[in-house]
Amino acid sequence: MSEVTLTRREQQALRKAALGAAPVRTLRDIGSALEPSTIPNVMKLKSNIVCVFASEWELCKQEIEEQCCVKWIISRPNRHSSAVDITKKKRVLFSQVYSCHRGESYEPESREKRPIQRKSKKVGCEATLIITCHADKPHVYMFDFIGNHKNHIPGDIQTDLGLIPLTRGRVNDIVARLTASPGSSARKIRLEILRDVDRQEYSLNERKINYFDIYNKILAINRTIFRLHEDDFKSMKMWFAEKLSPKNFIIFEGNLQAYTNDESLYACGFASPFQQGKIKAATTFCMDATYIITQRSDDILYTIVIRDEELDRGFPCAYMLTNDHSLGPIVQWLKHLKDNQLIVNPHNAETNALAAIFPGCQIQYCLFHVSQEWYRQLNLKVKTGSTVNENRLIRGEIMAFLKHIMYEEHIVAFLNKIVGVIEKYEHTQPDFVKYFETNWCTMAKYCVWSRAFHQLECFHMLTNNYIESWHNQLKTRFLGRSRNKRFDRPIFILTNEVEFYFKEEAMRINMRSSPMTAAQKQQRKIEMSAEAVPPYMRANMIVSPSKAASLTSISDDTDDVPEDGFWFIDSFTEDGITYQVEVNNSVILSCTCYSWARYMKPCKHMHLLRIHVSGFTFPSVPFAVNNMLSVSISIEQFVEQNSMTIGSRTETTGRGYAIEAFEYTKKCSLTTRHNEQDLYQLIQYATEEEAEAIRAAYAAPIKAFQAVKAKYETHFRTLTTQRP
Repeated sequence: MSEVTLTRREQQALRKAALGAAPVRTLRDIGSALEPSTIPNVMKLKSNIVCVFASEWELCKQEIEEQCCVKWIISRPNRHSSAVDITKKKRVLFSQVYSCHRGESYEPESREKRPIQRKSKKVGCEATLIITCHADKPHVYMFDFIGNHKNHIPGDIQTDLGLIPLTRGRVNDIVARLTASPGSSARKIRLEILRDVDRQEYSLNERKINYFDIYNKILAINRTIFRLHEDDFKSMKMWFAEKLSPKNFIIFEGNLQAYTNDESLYACGFASPFQQGKIKAATTFCMDATYIITQRSDDILYTIVIRDEELDRGFPCAYMLTNDHSLGPIVQWLKHLKDNQLIVNPHNAETNALAAIFPGCQIQYCLFHVSQEWYRQLNLKVKTGSTVNENRLIRGEIMAFLKHIMYEEHIVAFLNKIVGVIEKYEHTQPDFVKYFETNWCTMAKYCVWSRAFHQLECFHMLTNNYIESWHNQLKTRFLGRSRNKRFDRPIFILTNEVEFYFKEEAMRINMRSSPMTAAQKQQRKIEMSAEAVPPYMRANMIVSPSKAASLTSISDDTDDVPEDGFWFIDSFTEDGITYQVEVNNSVILSCTCYSWARYMKPCKHMHLLRIHVSGFTFPSVPFAVNNMLSVSISIEQFVEQNSMTIGSRTETTGRGYAIEAFEYTKKCSLTTRHNEQDLYQLIQYATEEEAEAIRAAYAAPIKAFQAVKAKYETHFRTLTTQRP
């Protein structure tokens, strides 16, 4: 393009002639008006005049900008009306002047605040673009490019390419990726796009994307996806009312003003229908809080987490956001939940709330946090050594004793170890022993931190590791340590991305499209041990209910016929031990072995019975005990619910009391069995009176057990029964 040397009138005449001769181009063939420049992959105009259709003039302008690596900035906006008025004889309907993005010059206002700055991209380029639309051709827009670019080369990879905007295709790609995964970080999206660019070898006439290109798009998309209002609290309220309630979410809004006058305190929670189904099927729960979840430091997120049997990991089932760290919001929130056991960190707020709302539930402290508390107290109270290393050794020795006590499974051994550690350190470490006795050595405390007092089916949740792992996933994988920490963003991520992720994981595992989980490997190992038993040994190990009740020693072939009742299965490892497997409607329900009580999953004996009797199956839903309802039942109601009518008499079954009594009896029996070694040691020290007292104590429960068993002898397998 040559310099402009004509007069203004001559220039207008020349433009008018060019307008009449220039073809009218569309977006599809706008590339024919361009030709390669001296820079690879960068185009330039063949002529100073380009005509396009009015409906596509903006898109054609953007295409020319991207192909020629130039950005045109409006320097004089349009002041004409686009309406055609014949009476006024208008000649121009549209006229707008643009200047090159590197035109003019820039001087910083102050060098004191930013003494070191990059050179300005403004280099005084004089190139100009005038876009006009004349009344005689209202369907045509004319692009008139005046002057050459000065002081820079459009598209130069070192000096110019990094100063132009991203292309439309690249912007659309970023928006599509962010819309598909709104929780993704700008850094992650940037790396994915850069890898695609390198893999597909895009043209070099576009600059590399940077972090802020994507971050600015994130801010714009957030306004349409989850930022329903500029105010944080109003946006959260709109989420509950407009987004979650129509989807049958349980919405909790705490009434904290019922006990405080501080209007800045709030508490709100929610749970989806999918999470509600998970809660109803679960028997044990974890509860804990995590911080730094929003831009305010006092905001915390409480989460109820269950152990998902399919995923073999923690699954979040309910959330509560609050800035009140007291007991009040926890009490109000837990009134929406029903359970029979919760595992919490050792804080009085959670413990008191649970005891007040669910008086029948069993509360367990997280043993990891209990040991942390002990270690903190050891650092404060154990300082009797002459050097730092000696103090460290003493603390390590005491901590080792305490951990042995914590994980002891038998009550008698546990109590003996408690006495032993107190006697050992009460003179050398009186401060810590006093603290330990006062805060941890009561029967109520034993029940919440000692493994010996925990139920067998809850041994898989001795710590809060499930919920700690969930908090780590939330902050790293889903929130991505992002700077944007409003209320509405975590709510969006929790209700959309988190739930979708866990649903897909469950489907993936059920379809067996991934490696087995640890729980699946354990179950497969148990099943393989049952499959390894030969058929002739299975027949010797299994006795049907009818054969056990008949008290006959005649061999028959009824042990492989489906039959409801209690089947008797011999132990795989110990002679003389038999377990009872319950079957109802051809469904194998339970076993009396330790494995079933510990894991609540099919054991070797249950698998052996299913293999031996072809008609038997396992329940279609996971094994679980019923949750305790959060309602108060009086003694009269309990007796009425546990009674049955026989003829004209009503007799009480007492199953509720019986189950609890036999559970306690089973624990005592296990403890007695493991005390056998101690009995041999007592022979050396006990007096005759003490030996007689122990004998009478052991004989009394055996006598009582035999008396009750004799009443139902037909239901038990006798020693004279021969196996076929």
